[in-house]
Amino acid sequence: MSAMDFSTKALTTNQACEVSNILGHPKRTRWSERLSRTMITLFDRLVDGLDHGREMRVLHAMDDHMLADIGIARCDIDSIKPRSKVEQG
Repeated sequence: MSAMDFSTKALTTNQACEVSNILGHPKRTRWSERLSRTMITLFDRLVDGLDHGREMRVLHAMDDHMLADIGIARCDIDSIKPRSKVEQG
């Protein structure tokens, strides 16, 4: 098939898959890459949430003198937000 044939007639699903495979754009790869990126993002968010929870438990377990040494008052612990990826650097 020439390039003219592609533009002048509709392709069946199998032909479209062949063309996308020839061009290096298989549908399954794009779909699986999106799925894997989504799963990685969800997993990262879960781990970040678990880390933040662990950090909050450690802070709550410290006495007032230890908290004062690091510049935190006990009443401020619950207002501490998780660090973003940019801040973690």
